[in-house]
Amino acid sequence: MQHGRRARIIFRDEGLFDTSPAPVAVSMRNRRLALDGLTRILDAGALEELFTGPDDEAAFLYDLLVDTARARRSYYYSEICRTARRRGVTPDYVVDRAVVLLGAMAERRRMDLYRILGIAPLSPGDVIRQRWLEVARTTHPDVGGDGVRFRQAKQAYEILRDPVRRADYERFWLRALGPFERVVPADAAPVGPPLEPAAPEVPERPAPPA
Repeated sequence: MQHGRRARIIFRDEGLFDTSPAPVAVSMRNRRLALDGLTRILDAGALEELFTGPDDEAAFLYDLLVDTARARRSYYYSEICRTARRRGVTPDYVVDRAVVLLGAMAERRRMDLYRILGIAPLSPGDVIRQRWLEVARTTHPDVGGDGVRFRQAKQAYEILRDPVRRADYERFWLRALGPFERVVPADAAPVGPPLEPAAPEVPERPAPPA
C-alpha cells in the first residue's frame, strides 16, 4: 500500500491534478508509461483487469484513468491522440472508455456493503453488528431517520451477518473491488460520472373495498 501512495504523490507532483492553465512538464518516462497504460485501458475486458499488478503500477493506472477522463484538459492528451491513431479510433473513444471504467468503479463502490454500513472492508462480525446497531438507532423511521438509508443498511447487515452469504460477498469483494480500492485515496470523492438518482418509491394504493 505504501508504494501506491508514493506513486500517486510523485504523479501529482508532476502536475496531474493541477488545474491551472500553465503548462506542466511531464517526464518522458511517464509519457511512455501513459502510452502503455492507455493500451491497457482499451484492452481491459473488465475493470479489475487493470489493477492486477503491484501497488505503484495500479496507482499509476488509476491516476491515468482520472486524467484521461479530463479529455482535452488531460496532461497526456497527446498520448491519447497517439494511442487513438494506432488503434484506428478517435481520441473521444479513448476518453469515453476511461469514463465508462470510472463509472463502473463508482457504481461498485456505491453498492459496496461495507461502504453502505460505513466500516472498513472485511471487518469482523462484532464490528459489523456494532455498526449496524449505531446506524439503526439514527436512521430508523420511528425516530425520524432516513428510511432509505435504514433499508440499505439493514440489507447490507442481513448479508454480512450470515456466515455463508458473507463468505460469498468477501470473495466477490476481493475480486471486484479489492484490486482498485487499495489505490483509491481514502478521502477521494466518488469517481466517474454522476449516478442517476434512484426513482422514488411509490406506495401501493390500498385495494378498493369489495
